[in-house]
Amino acid sequence: MATLDELDSPPRIRIATWVVALVAATSGTTAALATLAATSTTESMRTLALTDHPCAHVVATGGKAAISWTTSLASDVNHVMLGIDSQYGRVVPATPGTDHRVVVDMLTPGTTYHFRVSSTRSDTGATVQSGNCPFTLPGVDRTAPTVLSFTSASITPNNYRVTFSTNEPANAWVDIAGNRQNTTDAPFRMHHSIAIERLTDPEITPELHVTDRAGNTTTMPIALP
Repeated sequence: MATLDELDSPPRIRIATWVVALVAATSGTTAALATLAATSTTESMRTLALTDHPCAHVVATGGKAAISWTTSLASDVNHVMLGIDSQYGRVVPATPGTDHRVVVDMLTPGTTYHFRVSSTRSDTGATVQSGNCPFTLPGVDRTAPTVLSFTSASITPNNYRVTFSTNEPANAWVDIAGNRQNTTDAPFRMHHSIAIERLTDPEITPELHVTDRAGNTTTMPIALP
């Protein structure tokens, strides 16, 4: 709307004033559109590429493997091709965006697998793939833990304490004449201390049981002082 000063001005001055105002009003919109176009052009000119290689990011344990990778641009179609050789045969979808992750299950321990990842931008059709990545799933643990640095001491009459270490995290307990008396204060640790209480029969030899996470157990008699 024209101001009173503009209405009092001659027609040619009023027209010039309105043209200047119109140019000023639209210049901001034009600049914003130019910035948006430049940003869009820059984004489209960037190359879709792997910025963190999946071969270095495989966590395999039990019957599963977690595979992750990153891309320079967001991609909405991502998957892992996996098999016992480079022919693969199994396709598992992964998360969209720039950070991709997938957990592949139903794998066989002790087996070597091969995989390749693929990421695609559906808006441009740009696709990037990794090379072949092999990994071996750890085999089943069938080895019982080893007891190290075992000592036993008398605390009071008929009460003792045994201390020891294990070569892997384990849970330990004492068997006295078929009765489970005590466990360590925290399961699956490598340094252990167990109290043996009210052992009044000198003919009974307590037994130490040490079990790892895979269920393998070491059993040994406890020689008390």
